[in-house]
Amino acid sequence: VTNSICWERFTRISGGKFKANCLLQMFSRTKGFWDYLLRASTTALLAKFGITEAILVLDDSDKLRSKQCHKIYAVHKVKDKGTGGYSIAQNIIFLVLVAKGITIPVGFKFYKPDPEWSAWSAEDKKLRKQGISKANRPKEPEKKNKSKSQLASSLVLDFFEAFPDLNIKAVCADCLYGNKKFSL
Repeated sequence: VTNSICWERFTRISGGKFKANCLLQMFSRTKGFWDYLLRASTTALLAKFGITEAILVLDDSDKLRSKQCHKIYAVHKVKDKGTGGYSIAQNIIFLVLVAKGITIPVGFKFYKPDPEWSAWSAEDKKLRKQGISKANRPKEPEKKNKSKSQLASSLVLDFFEAFPDLNIKAVCADCLYGNKKFSL
């Protein structure tokens, strides 16, 4: 109705019956709802445009946020390529369907590095520079969060499960995903 997801607009449309905070909490806590909504809209677009074959494109993007931002999901410290410094950002991995005459976003996931593993990695690099042998360095902790490659693979596999009749000619990705584990 409003052509956007702005909770204040929904509040105004409902005549004040539904408050913005209540709507935000309701929709952010509904697990799976957004995935099904995206899948249904993709199905409708595929049918409307008669798409039977396409190419999938994977990429990721850092969305810079305020330095004081800590409450948004999956924000973390990233190296800013433009300035050479660091900033706070969200890393979003997205999957796009490219067909003749139309490009459709069909999936996304947030990447969040494991803070315990990141701290161990920084410490391990320091100790290696000091010449300390591997036996005397702390052991690598188990990673609790998925890597970017694992998240990208799950996006592609989820898409294949949701749309088994669609003929996918290729899956294109940048060199970050160009490893043996991803291609299997």
